[in-house]
Amino acid sequence: MLDNPLILSLETATGCGSVALTKGGLNKGKLLAEATAQPEVTHSRRLLGSVDWAMQQ
Repeated sequence: MLDNPLILSLETATGCGSVALTKGGLNKGKLLAEATAQPEVTHSRRLLGSVDWAMQQ
């Protein structure tokens, strides 16, 4: 498991924000899902839904 971890990345420093799910380490990593949201909705209203979507991909 440590050689092939799932990594969930959340970016909330900007108004848009994004969620990404990767599998694998630095050298063999693979992007499984990525979502970027528009700033019309706050992070608190969309973050959990974005994480749920990424985990289902």
